[in-house]
Amino acid sequence: MAASGRSEASAPGAGAGLEVVDGQVRCSGSWTVERLEAVERRLSGLRWPASGEVVLDGTAVEGLDTAGTWLLHATAAALERPGRTVALRLRPEHQALLELVGVPA
Repeated sequence: MAASGRSEASAPGAGAGLEVVDGQVRCSGSWTVERLEAVERRLSGLRWPASGEVVLDGTAVEGLDTAGTWLLHATAAALERPGRTVALRLRPEHQALLELVGVPA
């Protein structure tokens, strides 16, 4: 699935969702340790643009624990390695968790 256009990557009952819309990955639901295996599989199956900016929009994430924080950060870091720019958008309380666990913002 390309990171342009629009596609859903949310499994029924998974509790965590991904929606790809025009270069943005919109994350939603509960990104907690119980839900992350399915989300990680879906993230690894996405075809990302070769260059440019990718937006990881986590503002619709309702629940986030340290495992979900780590996955968002690891995804952003992996996207940046080949030279892409990543904008990670989070709710203020989730941004605070990112900083609390020592993940650079």
